[in-house]
Parts: sequence; structure tokens; C-alpha cells
Amino acid sequence: MAESVAFDLDEALEEFERHIRFGVPEKERVAESTACGYKRDVQRFEEFVAEERPNTEGLLDVTTSDLRQYLTLKREDGDKPRTIVKRRSALSRFYGVLPKLAEDGVIALDPDAVPDNPEEELDQIWSVGKSHKSKKGGKAYLTPEEVTALYKHVPAPRKRNLLICKLLYQTGCRRNECATLRLEDVEPLENQEIVIRAENAKSGKERTVYYKESLIADLREWIYGGYRDAEGKSGESEYLIPTRESVHIHPNHITQIVKKAAESAGLQAHVYTDSGGKDRDSVTPHTLRHSYAINMLKPPNPVDVRTLQAHLGHSDLSVTEEYLDIVRDDEKREYIRAGGPPEGSE
Repeated sequence: MAESVAFDLDEALEEFERHIRFGVPEKERVAESTACGYKRDVQRFEEFVAEERPNTEGLLDVTTSDLRQYLTLKREDGDKPRTIVKRRSALSRFYGVLPKLAEDGVIALDPDAVPDNPEEELDQIWSVGKSHKSKKGGKAYLTPEEVTALYKHVPAPRKRNLLICKLLYQTGCRRNECATLRLEDVEPLENQEIVIRAENAKSGKERTVYYKESLIADLREWIYGGYRDAEGKSGESEYLIPTRESVHIHPNHITQIVKKAAESAGLQAHVYTDSGGKDRDSVTPHTLRHSYAINMLKPPNPVDVRTLQAHLGHSDLSVTEEYLDIVRDDEKREYIRAGGPPEGSE
């Protein structure tokens, strides 16, 4: 949950409009009418959040579940698929720009209070119609073999970035949760447990996640082997992953690490281009979270869906159950591919 900050939505929307019209490369710019439409869509979403969740930080405290509910309501109200895609694009663009506006100091917002983009996680597990997908499509998750390939292609510094990718996949944590892990949240290492603090969890509730025994060596080497100490801010940081510029790595930096690794491994695919002209890639930190969930539900040792719900920090079981649908679809494809059970000639 984001910390309470003085957030002026009107100011943010004005700077958002200025940025997408003039502050990006020409091919990414939008017309004035499009920018105004985006602003209206953000305002409508803010009204929905204020009505449905009045005791929260509003747009700084939204979840993918909130966005799903909002778009479902709009679809029930008669919105056509094209309109739904436009609403998604507006909100995705807004939350994508917000970190830069905060980091550049053009709005009064602590960069650490910027939430994850709720639309990114929605991309992989909830569809509003075929019009937003590219012909090539994109995988909702990575197989174990593809995860290993991604590990092998993480960019430098390898020790840090490999640890980040393993944490995302083995625990199923979100990128913001990974970025804000403190040293005391992971120790003692032998317990193979990590505490996700309430203030960093989207649900606002503390939870415990787990990792494989093999990761203990990676964590020990990072913390005690001099690699963490080599980061410029490590001496003044209580966080697991500081950088040379800040006490903890920024979530957007984690996104770039995963995308670069996927690109180098040949796993990246262009899913679609949103109405704002932004390319959406198939492999992001959220993809590793989805991969964790789906691979944990598959044979030979599938976990109970309620256990997975607790690990992922979903407040609504139905969100977790959506992963079961993907697993069932995969099982059906495998059955058809294999041609069913063999039969003798009649």
C-alpha cells in the first residue's frame, strides 16, 4: 500500500498531458484530443475508486483487481471492446508516466509512493476482446526451461540481476515488493522465508513467501560476499538491493532488467501496440509472477489454489483461480496434440 502523500491529481493530469504530447519522441506523441480523452478516462477511474474504496489513497493505492472490476462494470454498461481498450490504454499510459513525473520532481509525489502499473498484470490474465492482441500473440507465462534461459541471459551486473530474477520467479512477489525488501525481511537465510511487509504489499497485508534452498547460496554471496557492499548506497541502506544512486533499486529498473534478459534469450515478443503508440511486451516482471503461479499449479506436485492465493497475496480467490483456467487450457492442448489415448483397430 502506498504511503500517504500530498497528491494533486489535477496537477498530475496536466503534467501527464504535457508529457505525452511534447515530452516523448515524436512517434509516441498523441494529439490534443487523445490526451484530453486520456485525462477524462483517468478521472472516471478515480471517481470509481473513490466510491468503491473511500478509505484508501485513491489512485496511489489501486490494484489490478480494482481495474478489472472497473472495466467489467464498463463492459456491462455497454462499452464496446474498442472503448475498453482505450480506457486500458489511458490508464496504462498514466501509470507508466507517473514514475518519471515523480522522479523529475514536476509533481509533488515521492517516487517510492508510485504504485505498480495495475494494467501490466491485467494484460496477461484477463481479456477484454481480441482487438488489443497482436497476430503473434504472446505467452502468458514461461516454462521452467524458458525461465532457465532467461537466467542465463540477465544483463550486467549479473550477480545482482540474476538474484532479482530468481526472487521474482521463486517467490512470486511483485516488482515493487522485490525492490523494497529489507535485509531483515530475508534473514535468517536458512529459514527460506521472506516477509512481504504490509506497507509494500498491494493488499496492505503482510505475508510470507518462500524460496528454494538453492537460492540461499545466491543470497549469502550477494549479502556477505562483497557484491552488495560494492553498490554506492549500501552503507546507508537497510534494503536488500541498493544501487549506486539510491538506497533501494527502483521498480522500473527491475522491469528493464527482465525485459533485457528476455530479449537476449529470444523470449520477448511484441504483444500489441496500445492506442497511445506504446509497444507492450510479453515478458515483464509480472510474467515471472504468472510463471510462478501457473508452474506451481501444474503436475507433478501442484499446490492447492488457496495456498497459492496466500503466497500471491490475492484478497480475492477468483483472481487466483484464473490461473487454473490457463492450466486447463494447456492440458486440453496437450491432449489434442497427443491425439488422445491409443485404441486398437476396430
